[in-house]
Amino acid sequence: MQSRGNKYIKGIDISKWETGIDYKKVRESKDVVIIKATEGVNFIDSMFERHYIGCKEAGFKIGFYHFFSDKTDPTEQARNFWNAIKGKQLDILPVLDIETSIRSKREVTNRCLEFLQQMKILSGYNCIVYTYTSFAIEKLDTRLSKYPLWIAHYGVRTPGNNGIWNSWVGFQYTDKERVPGVPNPCDADYFTEGIFIEDRGIRCLNLDANNNELWKKSINGPLVKELQRELNIQFNKNLNIDGYFGENTLNACILVRRGAKGNITKIIQQRLLNKGYSLGVYGLDGVFGTKTEMAVKRFQKDCGLKIDGIVGRETWKALFRK
Repeated sequence: MQSRGNKYIKGIDISKWETGIDYKKVRESKDVVIIKATEGVNFIDSMFERHYIGCKEAGFKIGFYHFFSDKTDPTEQARNFWNAIKGKQLDILPVLDIETSIRSKREVTNRCLEFLQQMKILSGYNCIVYTYTSFAIEKLDTRLSKYPLWIAHYGVRTPGNNGIWNSWVGFQYTDKERVPGVPNPCDADYFTEGIFIEDRGIRCLNLDANNNELWKKSINGPLVKELQRELNIQFNKNLNIDGYFGENTLNACILVRRGAKGNITKIIQQRLLNKGYSLGVYGLDGVFGTKTEMAVKRFQKDCGLKIDGIVGRETWKALFRK
């Protein structure tokens, strides 16, 4: 499981238990907030609307979670959740919070899948799954591995292995953070870019609906210039070194796979790190080895791309997506 680092996005998650929040003060130290919306088939959190209004006014990136009930129908729970959050500012993939059950591992996973599949039908989004390490081990199985993970594991820098996921998009590392603007200790999290709607799920499959607009949807700056320069030097691509990742740059990109070495591999590794994918102990070494290949495959899986570990056209496009 990947460790937390220094490049992650800081956030909190809140519910009715967090009251008296100075949202603008919290915004000074946190970028993301995930708000409890619903539980079961007819419960809406009593602070849901107040938290939403305050966080929206303060300029947070906003997401919502549903606390999964062991007693009620998963399809109806999904409908309750979507009805509560549709039409609101939604920057982050919806979250299924599953952390309690007396059912068997197979039953719990079946129920989660029913909820997740219904949410996909209703919203078009693949949800994030939130859970604890111990609960994942005891109550969930590998059929959930295709969904991004938000893991809770306190007092550690690296969440424990759970047998299902190798990486996370969210890491809740404490429930006792002292956050300026929140009167009492609260949950605190590190997130990767993988939580954002535009970076995965159905949006990731349609990165460039209008080819002429690719540069607007992609990062720009020094790293793109470095890529353009390397493509010119190594492959005589004659690109303008303008720092914009547009169609000309995409068309010039080569297939890169295990065994490759050099600056282009290093650029790929940098984008993987930027998006929160671990490269193991060797990190940014310019060598396309086993760890880099595994990171590429995880990234491809999260984006709904062909999982082959090769950086081709669609993977290049996804890597340089904002």
